[in-house]
Amino acid sequence: MMVRTKLAAAIMLAAAALLQACGGGGGSSAGTPVVGGDGASGGSGSSGDAGSAISVSVGASDQIVDGDTSETYVQEFTVQVVDSKGYPVAGATVTPTVTLPMYAKGYWGLNTDGAWARCGYPYANEDVNGNGSLDAGEDVDGDGKLAPRAADVSVSYIDAKTTDANGQVKLRIQYLQSSASWIQYALKASAKVSTTEGVGSFSDWLGVPVDQLSDTTSALPFQNSPYGAGLCGSSS
Repeated sequence: MMVRTKLAAAIMLAAAALLQACGGGGGSSAGTPVVGGDGASGGSGSSGDAGSAISVSVGASDQIVDGDTSETYVQEFTVQVVDSKGYPVAGATVTPTVTLPMYAKGYWGLNTDGAWARCGYPYANEDVNGNGSLDAGEDVDGDGKLAPRAADVSVSYIDAKTTDANGQVKLRIQYLQSSASWIQYALKASAKVSTTEGVGSFSDWLGVPVDQLSDTTSALPFQNSPYGAGLCGSSS
C-alpha cells in the first residue's frame, strides 16, 4: 500500500465561512482491568473500579494510506486511555463512532500560478436529527437526498477493541477518494473500564494526499465535490 503525507492546510475549511474564493490561492484515534503502574515506581496500581477516573485522548496519523480498494483512502488513529495519575489503563473497552458535522461544495482548479487551488463553501449536515432518514425541512439544497452521505466514511478497529499495556487502541477511518477535502468528520472514542467511562474525540476534514496536489498534469480523484459546485459555479 502506498503511504502519502497529509497536507494539513489543504483540508481545513472554516466551519462558518468559506475558506477560499474561486480562483484564490493554493490548497491549503481479559480479566480484571488494571489501572496504573506495575509498582516499579512505588505504585502498585489499582483495579478499574468505580471512582477510578480515566481520561481518553485521540490522536491522528499525519499520513494518508491507500485504502482496501483503489477508490478509497485510509487514515489511522491512536486512542490512549490513562488514569488520574497518568498511568496507562490496560483492558479498557473502546467504542468508536464517527459523525459528519459538515460538508462542502466546490471544486479544485489550477490558479494563475499553475498550482491546484480550491473553491469551497461549507454547509451543515442536513440530517439534523441524525436518524439517517430525509425528514421534512432537512433537504436544504432541494436535491431530494441528505448530504453528506453517512456511508462516505467508515470507522473500524485495526487490531483489538481493548487497550493494550500502553493503554492504547488503534483505529482507522476509510473514505471514498472522491470525498477527500469535502467532508468534515468527528471521531469519538468512548473507553470503559468496570463502571468508569471516559470519552475523547478528534475532528478534521478528510485528508488529501500531498503528492497528488503536486501533480498538476492529472485530474484529482477529489477534484469536484460529490455534492456539487454550489456557490463556486452552479446552483447544484
